[in-house]
Amino acid sequence: MCFVIAIATCAMAGDSKSEFFEPSESNAYQGRLLYDASKEDYPIDKMMKLCKAYTGVDTAQTKCKKQNQSSLVICEYKCSLHWSALSNKAPRACCRGLVPKCLACEEGVTEEEWLEANPEYQVE
Repeated sequence: MCFVIAIATCAMAGDSKSEFFEPSESNAYQGRLLYDASKEDYPIDKMMKLCKAYTGVDTAQTKCKKQNQSSLVICEYKCSLHWSALSNKAPRACCRGLVPKCLACEEGVTEEEWLEANPEYQVE
């Protein structure tokens, strides 16, 4: 374990943005994570999980950069709600047409509340 940490530290020595964090309201729903491309797949599932509470991951706002000669990759990603953090209003692009989740987001209600008001979209 220490060996992996040492390698990651060396690989990121030239990277001024080596701080890793999870998305939250205080950082405008953005995150940064590290993965080893030789041992694991692109971490979209992890990003989706971390962004689940913030209307999902905005895949158009995900940028990954390989670290020097190693297989370590740093990914910076944004959850869909980052648009609302920027504009201080309900995000119009938050779900990119995922119905009913997007419609609920745009109306500023939970998906459950939106489904109650729009039973024609409920799946049985």
